Amino acid sequence: MPASSTYPYALQTSRRDGVDGEPYYFAKTGLWWRGDGAFEIAVPDDFRDRLAISWRNGDRSPTFSVSADCDITGEWAGAPGGFWVTEPMCADIIVRSGGVEQRETI
Repeated sequence: MPASSTYPYALQTSRRDGVDGEPYYFAKTGLWWRGDGAFEIAVPDDFRDRLAISWRNGDRSPTFSVSADCDITGEWAGAPGGFWVTEPMCADIIVRSGGVEQRETI
C-alpha cells in the first residue's frame, strides 16, 4: 500500500465539495500488482460510511478486485486511483489474495 516509513503522507491530497455540497477528501495513489495476480481490496463495514476506493478510473466503491483471467501483458500492472474520505483519517482496508486476508492501515 502507499504509505512508507520515510514518507507516510498521501500524495495530492485535496478537499473537494461533492455534488450534494458535502465536503470530501481525495488522496491519489497508484496501485501496482503482479500481472498474473488476483486480489481484492475491501473497505471494512465500520469504515464504509467514511471511506471509498477506486482505481482504473472506476466509480467510488467499497471494493476493488482484479481476477487472474484479466488480459494483462507484462510482469506488472498498475492503475491510477486512490481513496475518498469524509475527513482526514487513518483507516483500515482488507486485502484478500490466494485465500489469505490481511488488514492494512492507510
